[in-house]
Amino acid sequence: MSLDTKSKKNLYRFVYIATIGSLMFGFNTGVINGVDLLIKRPDQLGATAAQIGAVASLLTIGAAFGAWFGGAIADKIGRKKLLLLLSVLFTVSTFGCAIVPNISVLIFARLILGFAVGAVSVTVPVYLAEIAPAEERGKIVTMNQLLIVTGQFLAFASNGILSNIFANNPAIWRVMLGVAVIPSVLLLVLVFVIPESPRWLVVNNRLDEAERVLKKVRTEEAAAREIRELKQVAVRESKEEKATIADIFKEPWLLRIVLIGIGLGLVQQVVGINIMMYYGAAILKDAGFSQTVATAANAAIGVVSIIGAAVSVMFINKITRRKLLLSGLAVTTISMGLMTLVSAGIIPLALAVKPVVVFVMVLIFVLVFQGTVGPIPWLVLSEVFPRRIGGLAMGICTFFLWIGNALVAQLFPIMQENLGLNGSFLIFFICNIIGILYVMKFLPETSGKSFEQLEAELKKAV
Repeated sequence: MSLDTKSKKNLYRFVYIATIGSLMFGFNTGVINGVDLLIKRPDQLGATAAQIGAVASLLTIGAAFGAWFGGAIADKIGRKKLLLLLSVLFTVSTFGCAIVPNISVLIFARLILGFAVGAVSVTVPVYLAEIAPAEERGKIVTMNQLLIVTGQFLAFASNGILSNIFANNPAIWRVMLGVAVIPSVLLLVLVFVIPESPRWLVVNNRLDEAERVLKKVRTEEAAAREIRELKQVAVRESKEEKATIADIFKEPWLLRIVLIGIGLGLVQQVVGINIMMYYGAAILKDAGFSQTVATAANAAIGVVSIIGAAVSVMFINKITRRKLLLSGLAVTTISMGLMTLVSAGIIPLALAVKPVVVFVMVLIFVLVFQGTVGPIPWLVLSEVFPRRIGGLAMGICTFFLWIGNALVAQLFPIMQENLGLNGSFLIFFICNIIGILYVMKFLPETSGKSFEQLEAELKKAV
């Protein structure tokens, strides 16, 4: 065993602190859900459907670039130092979103905030994978997803409470956006407690520091064994130059797994989860609920997200990655198909029943997604790349993941306005089917394998 009582306590304390970054990721992506209904009011920012889409999507465009550059920055200065810088950026940009004078400035502030979201989306899973022992890695990296959906739930709940208590104050959206300052300041204070990733320290020839870190988060025997292995890695990697994008194209097996990672990230984004997380209140209102009920009911999406992610943490090491992902995609496909049929009236329902059925299907979709399709891509991406290109490759794949997110965020309000719910749901139903076919064809199995074992298998597969 790699952990005893003391090392396990240390390990999980560091994990909980690092995943505050994931909490901020979730809060800032989810907080637009409900804010969108207020900023379009003429007495507020008077945002159009396209501008509302931009408020959501420009955050994800910023996140794409944050992911791209964040991976390289994390490799250069270290995971811990980057988390510190990002906590400062989160604090400043979140406060900026709350005090904007017009929609254009809000879009720009969300773009800057997005850079922090994207960089943290790369940094936290890599940090968790590198500090965790192999037998705990699946569970610990999946906590990234749990904290993301917890952040989204807190955003939904906060928005629901504030919008109902201050129903007569349409400017309450400023407080909704500003609440995210709280976790960003918390991370800014607590990040000094966590150690640097031992693998990053070894790769940067800081072996004594790496050994001290491992002794905090492993048993004595496991720490000694792992430091011997990491020293061998350091010797090997000292003979190699830092990987560049050109190096990825030179080695067919590296190019193949990066392309697989890009596709996996896109699958996660285009099956439809973000229309629930960004526009759930608008969907429920379109389905037939009143605005107040839709905003309040939207908090239930956050609750089932947490339940799904929590169940995933408990079972992630008991079911293989491929099997879990394919099972999840099967359920999300069925749920999206039923939402399409109900919205189109092909399954005839009474007017009072229709929004309830759509709501139940949304909850099933979200519950299963957050337990399967949500965490598995983050986990596989954190496992599948060799350490020498881990930050770079993770950044590239997450860049495209966020581009997919941005396309969904930007296009859905326009799709909903022009195609209705049934037409929009149909498009995402097709995307789910494509996702199943992609995973069946390309996804390698990474369950229970060391980084070195995975590298050997992936090289052999080309």
